[in-house]
Amino acid sequence: MRPGKILSILFVILIAAIAIVFFNSGRIAVYLIEKRCDLGKFQKAYDITINYKKCSIDLPGVLVFKDLSVISRKNGFGFICKRADIRPSYDSKKFALSFDLQDVNFARESKEREGGYDTIIALVATPFDERWKYSHIRGRIEPDAQLVGIKNFELLSDDIRLVLNGNLFYTGTIESDIVIYFSSALAAKVPPELADTLFAGEKDGWRSLSVRIAGDPNKPSIQVSSKLFRLSIKSVSGT
Repeated sequence: MRPGKILSILFVILIAAIAIVFFNSGRIAVYLIEKRCDLGKFQKAYDITINYKKCSIDLPGVLVFKDLSVISRKNGFGFICKRADIRPSYDSKKFALSFDLQDVNFARESKEREGGYDTIIALVATPFDERWKYSHIRGRIEPDAQLVGIKNFELLSDDIRLVLNGNLFYTGTIESDIVIYFSSALAAKVPPELADTLFAGEKDGWRSLSVRIAGDPNKPSIQVSSKLFRLSIKSVSGT
């Protein structure tokens, strides 16, 4: 999976969360969603499909979706989850959105073989493979006039975890700092010469990889940092 496709999945998650809240906020949210709310215009604008089995409000002010799926019609990427809790918050200066997706799988229309572990690009793409079952994907979104801030975006599973903080700019560019955590069993699949160079040691035998992705999502630059060196890969194709 290329970096541009990785960022496409992230974009789908964030856009879906924002869309659901903007179209379903307010004290009549349940009525609008279940009876007559139509996300068709938004889905058409962003070329995504949003489906869910049920929606309710869990006080105070949390929208709860059951069996939610969000898929990009353009490239077939998206996610499926058993439950999604979405909590909007407002104050005099800022709108923010917290979300917690539970029992999540990534999805794509075209099936690919399981990714390898023998290149930097393959390691960065590993958390976004559809074979992983995530207990939680959660984070916080803070839109403003120029960008969408992404705070503490986490993917949590038994063998792999990810933490991301960054910004999606309305100009179409991105900047993000990512730490990917590999369990001892998963890290053992990485060639030793690559693991010893790139990985940092963590508790309980886990290993971590720190990456910065910036620029055009279709041709982002990737910077990998370790105790030994800092490597920059410019304009990696997203196709």
